[in-house]
Amino acid sequence: MAEVGADLCPRLETDRLVLRKWEARDLDGLAEMNADPRVMEFYPSVLTWAESEEMLARYVEA
Repeated sequence: MAEVGADLCPRLETDRLVLRKWEARDLDGLAEMNADPRVMEFYPSVLTWAESEEMLARYVEA
């Protein structure tokens, strides 16, 4: 059976990439991307800072 939980999320690293769980320090970059119309082109709309903050809170809890 697969284990689930943020503490069990592995950190994967290569020479060019790091995959890790979301952290509070990611808010600035996430909010900047979510506010960019080019990034959000295929989404209904760009997100406000508050919406990005709520999104990150959901990601951190998962």
